[in-house]
Amino acid sequence: PYFSNHGRTTMKYAKYLITPLLMTIVTGYTMAGGLWMWAGFLFLVFVIVGGDALSYDDLSEPEFGHIWLLNIILYFTIPVLLLMLFVTAWMSGSEGHDLFGAGAAVYRYTGFDPFAARAATGWYHLAGAILGTGLAVAGYGTNVAHEFTHRTSDPAAMIAGRWLLAMSCNSDFSIEHVYGHHQFIGTKRDPATAYR
Repeated sequence: PYFSNHGRTTMKYAKYLITPLLMTIVTGYTMAGGLWMWAGFLFLVFVIVGGDALSYDDLSEPEFGHIWLLNIILYFTIPVLLLMLFVTAWMSGSEGHDLFGAGAAVYRYTGFDPFAARAATGWYHLAGAILGTGLAVAGYGTNVAHEFTHRTSDPAAMIAGRWLLAMSCNSDFSIEHVYGHHQFIGTKRDPATAYR
């Protein structure tokens, strides 16, 4: 009985690590270059969109005794997406350029040659990385940012939410959504409510 309850409690928190793990895998595909960049995008579509279509609606409302664990996972969104954006930008660079010496550091510490991966990458490969990164920023970053912008009494959450929204060029959402949409929901003054 202890182990079955303990396992359920652990999974209750651990399942929220799935998305950061998926984004890390997609970042790895992007760094691999070439056709692997499309693999990252297709992986996200298959797992997120396909998984959502095949899974059931989880209507449970579990009790969480360690909210700080969930907050750490939410705040972890920022470095995960910044890394993804940086790798996509680095891989789109031209030969001979090594922004911040990142490529040399990766090669030195892992033995993986990102310069060769970038050399084997064409614009049509980069399109897959851009779509995958865009899907991650829009689907993952914007959802977490939405949660953060509702925490109006927490300055750290508001700043984190605005930075996440800035990644999708939508930082005005943090003001419009909370102080516009929620205040005037369903009226003509609400820009987010569709007209009849």
